[in-house]
Order: sequence, then C-alpha cells, then structure tokens
Amino acid sequence: MFRAPQIWFLAILTTLYGLSSSAGVVLPVVIPNIEQNFVVYLTGYSSAPSATQVSHPIVHRNAGGTGTFSDPITLAVGHDVRSGQNILDFPAGTRFYIRNLRKYAIVEDTCTDGSCHSGYQGAPWLDIYIGGKDASQQCANRLRDFQTIIMTPKSGYPVIVGALGETGCKVFGR
Repeated sequence: MFRAPQIWFLAILTTLYGLSSSAGVVLPVVIPNIEQNFVVYLTGYSSAPSATQVSHPIVHRNAGGTGTFSDPITLAVGHDVRSGQNILDFPAGTRFYIRNLRKYAIVEDTCTDGSCHSGYQGAPWLDIYIGGKDASQQCANRLRDFQTIIMTPKSGYPVIVGALGETGCKVFGR
C-alpha cells in the first residue's frame, strides 16, 4: 500500500507544531512575533570567569544578563552536528520569558555535555546562566524543574532585575 499522503501530512504537522530532534524530543518551531507557551526542563549552569564566553553571541559576548527584555540572561541549549554543521535546538537569539523566575532569557550558548539535546522526560531542556564559579549548587538545584515558558515574548512582563545568583535565585509560583 502506498503511504505517501500520510507521510506528507506528518511532515506538515511536524513543520507547523514542532521539530523532532534526533533524540525524539519535539521542539517547537520559532514563529517570529507569535508568543508560544510550552513546558521545558530548566537547569542552571555556572562557569569560571575565564570560561564565560558564549558560542553564539547576540546580546552578550560572555554569559550574563539581568533578566530584562533588553538584557536577557544567557541560555545554553542542546545542539546536534549534522552534515558537519552545528545545529542548535533553538536558533541563536530566540528569546524566552520564564514566568517562575520573572526573567527574560536568550539563546546564546550551547550545552557542553551533550545531555541538553536529549531533553528530559520528553520536554526540551534549557540551561540558564546563574553566575560565575561562586554561584551555588543550591541555586542551580532550586531552578531545576519543569517550567512553563513563553517563546518570542513581548516586552513588559514583570521582571526582578539582576543576575539570578545576585537576586537569590528566587522562584515564584511553585
């Protein structure tokens, strides 16, 4: 039996509603100027001051940010190497608003250990910068959870201004 129509229909649905990574995680498609709410697995990362350079600078050359729309906090995302190209799970420059942190964030970096690309329990995995080497593991543990986020958010959402580590890694709405 010829099944081309079903395959074609599946390809359209995948294009409209999300791209499946090689790890089987469905990633939403970025649609400019359209806010999209979805759940991600969020973790926090820190690094030594000499190792804060980001792989895809958009707003920052080094990981950072205060969480405002104009100064979003750096996010690291999973990536996959296909045909010699490093393909990010979300394009560099994609902005998010994380309600439970009251922070804007932006994709500017890649996860180094490779586990981000696999997602976590079917959800995309984002890794937000929490500060330099002195950022606490306690802060990272407080952030680690499933979070509903907004992709391509408008400006004007409530923000607690400051780097995550400097503002006490507050999590709201749990």
